Amino acid sequence: MNKIITLLTIGTVSVFAQITPSELMTKVYGKYDSKAKCWHNKEYCMEIDSSKVLNCDTGKRLYLMATGDNDIGHIHVSSGSVGAFVVEEQNGKDVIIAQNKNMEMGSYGQAPREWKLVKLAPSDYWGWINQDGYGNQGYYNSWYSILAPYGKTIKYLGEIMSNQSDSAVSGNPTIDLDSKFKIDDSNKNVKIYPLLITVSGINNGNNIKPIQYTINFDFNKWQYIVPSNYIIKGF
Repeated sequence: MNKIITLLTIGTVSVFAQITPSELMTKVYGKYDSKAKCWHNKEYCMEIDSSKVLNCDTGKRLYLMATGDNDIGHIHVSSGSVGAFVVEEQNGKDVIIAQNKNMEMGSYGQAPREWKLVKLAPSDYWGWINQDGYGNQGYYNSWYSILAPYGKTIKYLGEIMSNQSDSAVSGNPTIDLDSKFKIDDSNKNVKIYPLLITVSGINNGNNIKPIQYTINFDFNKWQYIVPSNYIIKGF
């Protein structure tokens, strides 16, 4: 457990005490553009996707997720941008303990939105989960994206395929797999909770019985590792 706490607290940067989400955005991205109604991060127009203050063991923390679309436009090959920040109150000051200003994600110039803050361990180790997807010529894939602090940055803890379908190609899909996601918090003695993913649908033209997979955490790679027999492979 000490390793997790160390990873969260190294490389701190002081900011203003009792900072608000809007003040943090201005601190990171610069002046708010009232006309565009966003903060600009290079070619991205950033907005606050979600923010939440938690009472953690080491003090109050602000978890903020920012998302932005590409100013160039919603073209096929462009991505959106995601920014994630964890601010902790320390001795009356707010300190950024982990941040990543620009993670290129999404498609058609749009970032995935409505990120959910989730507890990933028995300790105060929190991260964000979202589901994003992409379709092309009748084929569709989607995946779970998991972000969480690692040292002074925010990193991917894994991208796990969540859906695969060719149902738009014809009326009789050969593959149409979907999944349900759950964090297995039943064991309080683990350092990072495993994930439970249940897959059901059509594979090779046949209906399959629901299959449950346990996605374990690799501490050397600091990410979730998908088992080799995981049925959703993606196109």
